[in-house]
Amino acid sequence: MDKKGLSTFLVCKIGVAFAVISLMGAALVTSLSAKRTAEQEDLEIVADAVLSSIQIADSTPSEIELERKLPTIGQQFEVKIIGERQGSWQAVHVLITAQTQVERTIFLTNQVNGGEFELSRSNPTLLRLRKLNGILLELV
Repeated sequence: MDKKGLSTFLVCKIGVAFAVISLMGAALVTSLSAKRTAEQEDLEIVADAVLSSIQIADSTPSEIELERKLPTIGQQFEVKIIGERQGSWQAVHVLITAQTQVERTIFLTNQVNGGEFELSRSNPTLLRLRKLNGILLELV
């Protein structure tokens, strides 16, 4: 093989190597993106479970006691529930944090845990609610 043929051969091989590396990088980025989306969806499931339980207690006209098992997900996470009284409304903010974060807010007619509160727990498995004159909320 002459020098020109050898250099053309090597340039082609280097081009193929760059193409392979580019494709592997694209596959890795796609895989990480799909993983992040799945983690986000897991956190949204937990947030929706917390909010729907609180909404059930708020909409029930009589006294109620409710225990709801929170969904098990395959990652470490923290649940933070913050309550603020805003006039005649009770605002409840739910933050679920892991590598990503999901935040939801609802407004209720009943007071929760006295109005102003903050609950936080890592990897909770249970949500306890009791409605008497207001709603009492506990993360276990």
